[in-house]
Amino acid sequence: MDHLVDFHFTDIDTIKDGYELTSIVHEKKFSLILIDHHLNKSNSLNAIAEIRKQSENTDTPILFTFNNNIDEEEKRDLIHDIKSLKVSAILSKPYTKDDLRNAVEKSLDQFIITASEEKSRSKKSLAATETAIGLANSIRESGEFEQSEKIYIEAMLSIFHGLAEVYLAGGKTDAFKTVLREIGQIDPQAMEKFKTRTKNFVERGNEHLNIKRHRLAKFEFEAAIYLDEKNIPAHLGMGESLLGLNEKDSAIQHFKQVLEFKPEIESRISYKKIGTISFRLKEYDISVRAFEIASSFIQTDPELFYLQSLVFVAQWKFEEALACINKALNLKPSFKEAEKAKDKILAWAKAHQEKEIQSIPAT
Repeated sequence: MDHLVDFHFTDIDTIKDGYELTSIVHEKKFSLILIDHHLNKSNSLNAIAEIRKQSENTDTPILFTFNNNIDEEEKRDLIHDIKSLKVSAILSKPYTKDDLRNAVEKSLDQFIITASEEKSRSKKSLAATETAIGLANSIRESGEFEQSEKIYIEAMLSIFHGLAEVYLAGGKTDAFKTVLREIGQIDPQAMEKFKTRTKNFVERGNEHLNIKRHRLAKFEFEAAIYLDEKNIPAHLGMGESLLGLNEKDSAIQHFKQVLEFKPEIESRISYKKIGTISFRLKEYDISVRAFEIASSFIQTDPELFYLQSLVFVAQWKFEEALACINKALNLKPSFKEAEKAKDKILAWAKAHQEKEIQSIPAT
C-alpha cells in the first residue's frame, strides 16, 4: 500500500475477498486493479474472467501477483492461463519496490516518478534556485539591475526546464510543449537551450539499463531522440531497452537508423557495441557495417578486429575473417582467443575450398 501511495495513487480500495471484488468492479471504474492468485473466497482466474466479461472495468489494466514457491509445472500452467485472460502484467512474489514499479508502469504504459524522487529533485532544484535568487538580490541591491534581471530569468528558466524535463521523460509531450512555449515568451532561445539537456536523458537512460529497468530507460531514450533524432547513443540505448522488453524488431530498426546517419568519431564505441549486439542477434549485415564504421575510427583495438572476424566467419567469408584476425594478432600477439580463432579459420577455409573443388564437374 505504501508503495502505491509513493507512486501517486489515491483513492485506493482494498478488497477483502472475491465476492467484494466482483461486486465493486460493476459499480466503480478503476485505473488499475491488482489481484493476487490466492484470492479469498474465490478463484482469482474466474474473478478476472468475470471482470473482463461484464463490468465497468472490462478494459482496466490488471496486474496479477502470485507466490513464486509453487512447482514449475503449476507455475507454467498458471502463467499460460492468466495470459489468456489478457492481464497487463504478471509479478511473482516476493518482489521489490522496483519490481512493482516496473509492473505498474508496464500495466499503465506510462512512466512513474515517485513522490520520494519528486521530493529529491525538487530539493536540488530549490537549492540551486535559492542560491541564484540570493545572488540576484545581492546584485540588485548594488544597483546593477540589468545583471540582476538576467540571473532572475535564468533561475526561473531552470525551474521550468526541470518541469519540462519531467514531462518529456514521462511521455507527456503536450505538457512539455506547453511549458516550453510559455518559457519561449521570456527567452526565445528556450528550446535550443533545453536541447543541451539531451545528454541528461541519455545518462539517466543508461543508469536504468545498468539495473535492467528497461521500461524506464526506454522513456529516457525516447525523450533524448525527441530532442535530437540523430543522437547515436540514444538510439543505441533505445535498441538495448527494446531488446530488454522483447521487442527485437523495433530494436533492430534503431540500430539500422544509426547506420544511416553520418558517421561521427565521438560515437565510435556505440558503433562497436551495435556491431557486437547485432552479431549476437545474427543480424550480420548490420554487424559488419557497424564494425566497419568503428574500425575506421579505432585502429588499435584488437578485440574489435577479432569480433569483426567472427562475423565474417558466420557469413563464410574466410578471406575477410583471416585479414581481420591477423590485424588483431598484429596489435596483440598474446591474444590467445584470436590465435585459436585463426587456427579454426584456416581449417574451415581449407575444408571449404576442398569442398568447392570436389563440386566442380569434370570436363
